[in-house]
Amino acid sequence: MIRTTSLSTLIFSLVFAAMPACQASPGYSRLYMKNAESSYIQARQQEQSGFLDDAARGYRAAIGQALNCSKDPSFLNSVRMGGDSLGTIGRRAITLQKKIVARIPDSARDVHSIQARMELNKLYKSMQKVEPDNPTWFYLDAVMLASKNNYMAATIVLKRALLCKSGSPAVKEKARSLLSHIQGAGEQQRKWFVADNARQAREFQECIKRYGLLSVSSPSSNHSVDGGGGNSSSAMPDWERRARDAESRGDYGAADRFRSGSNTVQDSATHW
Repeated sequence: MIRTTSLSTLIFSLVFAAMPACQASPGYSRLYMKNAESSYIQARQQEQSGFLDDAARGYRAAIGQALNCSKDPSFLNSVRMGGDSLGTIGRRAITLQKKIVARIPDSARDVHSIQARMELNKLYKSMQKVEPDNPTWFYLDAVMLASKNNYMAATIVLKRALLCKSGSPAVKEKARSLLSHIQGAGEQQRKWFVADNARQAREFQECIKRYGLLSVSSPSSNHSVDGGGGNSSSAMPDWERRARDAESRGDYGAADRFRSGSNTVQDSATHW
């Protein structure tokens, strides 16, 4: 069993040794790191007692508080809590969060499923700040994005993974393979995104001319672009409207095909 007093004293002294690197004001830096220390101690105790959900939450909080103190990689690399680096704490948090995700079936309609996977993805993003030259965290982030058909964002993250100065060559090769696999769909989504933004900008200007800025900005306004009853084409692109119609019928495969356009991504098990 961890002796809280001795561990707390050790962490407190180690934290203050790293404080000069903090970007936040000294007062806030101490507060952030004190909170990180407290979360870490509780997480260790909860993990040893078998409370994995609470332990994972505590480790995430500890990392978050350290990141609030500073985003400087040299500072984050210097932080130690109970002898553990932030990278070690992050890996421990990811291991626990994966166990949580594994026991909850993946469902777009289940709040707990969505939240568990969002927390895992947030951990990958936090580790990108802690270890910015490790391609693993960018690759795993991209895998989760691609599995949800967000190919445009996934391609951006994969390109970042390939720019990492160090890390496993095998991971970079996986990132390169996945990028090649989804790049067409990502480019198609980017074109849709750009076209939809341009169309909405034009329609917004037209609304200003027709109804005036106040009517457009008012949440209660019932005006549409064509002067009808609220079926504005600026609400969503046609492919997204079709995808949502398919989802409402329970046909999630068709919804995925509408969102990926002609560049439907298949054989996903090869990559994730």
